[in-house]
Amino acid sequence: MKPARRFLSDRIEGAIGDIYAAATDPSRLPAVLDGVADLLGGKGMMIGPVVRSNLPDPLLFAYASEAFHEAIPDYLNYYVAHNPRKNWLAHNKSAEVIFSDHDVISKSAMNRNEFYNDFLLKNDNLYSLDRVTSKINPCERLWFSVQYSRRAAAPDAQQRRVFETLSTHLIQALGIYRRMHAVRPHEADLLDRFECGAVLLNRSGAILRLNAAAERMQGRGLNFSQRRLGGAGPRDTALLDGAVERAVHGVVTTEAVEMIALTRPGETLPLLVQVLPLRAEVGRLPLSSLLDDVPRVLVLATVEPGAVERDDTRGLMLLGLTPAEARVALAVGQGSTPEEAAERLGVALSTARHHIKRCYEKLGIRRQADLVRIVSGFPRFLP
Repeated sequence: MKPARRFLSDRIEGAIGDIYAAATDPSRLPAVLDGVADLLGGKGMMIGPVVRSNLPDPLLFAYASEAFHEAIPDYLNYYVAHNPRKNWLAHNKSAEVIFSDHDVISKSAMNRNEFYNDFLLKNDNLYSLDRVTSKINPCERLWFSVQYSRRAAAPDAQQRRVFETLSTHLIQALGIYRRMHAVRPHEADLLDRFECGAVLLNRSGAILRLNAAAERMQGRGLNFSQRRLGGAGPRDTALLDGAVERAVHGVVTTEAVEMIALTRPGETLPLLVQVLPLRAEVGRLPLSSLLDDVPRVLVLATVEPGAVERDDTRGLMLLGLTPAEARVALAVGQGSTPEEAAERLGVALSTARHHIKRCYEKLGIRRQADLVRIVSGFPRFLP
């Protein structure tokens, strides 16, 4: 074997070892992904879900190398709708495909395209080498992309082969990681405490868990087919799909919870459904949130709201708060000052203030009025 080829082979073997090591320690993933990009001559790497939506959702990037961070807001605010790669992927149903720019756009069209000329070149980017897979999460296609500097040539056949090898091992390692973190007994326990119907969905709208009350609504306003949440007919299913998509992409926030009324076949009263976005844990890697199937949406359903009390913290816990944080949040959300909440709960004022700060961070809010709106959305559904 020639020295150059042996050197490349050794680097590939080292990268594969690093990839599997990261499966047990996700904090190593950024360095591993950047190392894969470097081995392929790239500037950095990106990973995200394949979605049709052009909404400015930061979670379109489950991972992006630091070199791309400054360009992401500009991309999300405008160029996401003009990206030929994304638009090609959104309409291409292939579950597994490896491609580069010239597979989806001609060189002459590339020279005229504003995404390439006004965005990529301005940010010292041009070509990419991409792979789409559904092997990690059967409910969602993910894309892996090595991005190249404007000074680099288009990826050649050897780079494609190495990319295919490394991305295959990366897919297997991330699949291992996802399976290792798939079970969360505490979430099932929380759902079972709801007397109303409660369903947890991931970011693609697939059902992760539902409680017994929701199961009893099968055919009575809700339908659960192939892990998808639906209504009694196409109209109601479209209403649910729209509400879930808005919650996932942040159009509906925890400060302004959405409610819809669904038909109950043979019944007069509608099924009232509330769709709440859930936030990932603060400090959690977006990539691990995507791979874990972390719940992104909580759907609550009931027939007769109103006769319920405002003394339960479980809804706030499903939004990511700890029990102690949820108790303080409930008190403040019901109008108490930090001092009154501390006295009511028998904790130090400094402890109450710390919990309030953490609540605001986790819920993505800044004011007590926002917390009041969140808390006031739960009473009609919580037992």
